Amino acid sequence: MKVFKMEKATDENEFNSFIELKMKEDSNKINIINPKNSNSIYIINDIIVKNAKEKNEVKIYGCNLEDSIDSEDKNFDYDLLFYKTKVDKNTNILDKDYFIVLPGASLIIEFIKYDKNLALTVNSYEEEL
Repeated sequence: MKVFKMEKATDENEFNSFIELKMKEDSNKINIINPKNSNSIYIINDIIVKNAKEKNEVKIYGCNLEDSIDSEDKNFDYDLLFYKTKVDKNTNILDKDYFIVLPGASLIIEFIKYDKNLALTVNSYEEEL
């Protein structure tokens, strides 16, 4: 497995590197992919749901990317379910946890209901190996 869930330290500083991600029209998933040839690890401190019209169920999976898998392929299998919870607008999915995503791995955020207005704000840090 190349994705890890860790508990945040109480005195941990915020990363202050925010990106906003939106769902594509044909998918209820958002993938955060660290390519196999990457020389960095991704540390994801917060995943905040924005603009949700109603409560939604979210699942977060970790996945190892195989040589034969294209990162745009929507049909690869998930290796490990980290979270399954209900969220609405301005919910921090990770709360007291964070993720480490190694090269060759993907963090998949899947919503049960498609919501075209839904966006995620991700607070993350990229550390060079």
